[in-house]
Amino acid sequence: MNMAEPTTETTEKTTQCADGACVLPKQAPTPEDELWTARMAAYEDQARALTALTVPDLRAKLAANESLTVVFSRKSCPWCQVLMPNLVLAQAATGKTVYYVDTLNTLSDPVLKAFRDEYEISFVPTLLAFRAGQVGAKYDGDRSIADVQLFLQNN
Repeated sequence: MNMAEPTTETTEKTTQCADGACVLPKQAPTPEDELWTARMAAYEDQARALTALTVPDLRAKLAANESLTVVFSRKSCPWCQVLMPNLVLAQAATGKTVYYVDTLNTLSDPVLKAFRDEYEISFVPTLLAFRAGQVGAKYDGDRSIADVQLFLQNN
């Protein structure tokens, strides 16, 4: 006698019952799950408007005494999701280039972690304006378009 429930397209095996003896029905995503997925997708689309930068490339620019504005951010951060569209609009309004360092892998990327530690980037989003290879300004203001735009214009 087979005690296992039949497996269908709407069921999935669990790690506890990998032999197929027990299955759980697949659950439809909750509205919260759908919203979270949509926010992360929107963030990724908006981040493409910025200039992606790796830490080694950023270090090279700083060593060359370049002046640049960099946002340290990640798609899974709700505050980053709020800032990103406003930052993209402020960048377009000012015509300034904003560089983007994705911090999603900070814990597994020792180069990124060392940079964040060196520049005391404890939280995201963090927006830094580097001048002549040094931090000239750090944005700690509101996430409104007007405030971000003012920061970009002044730095």
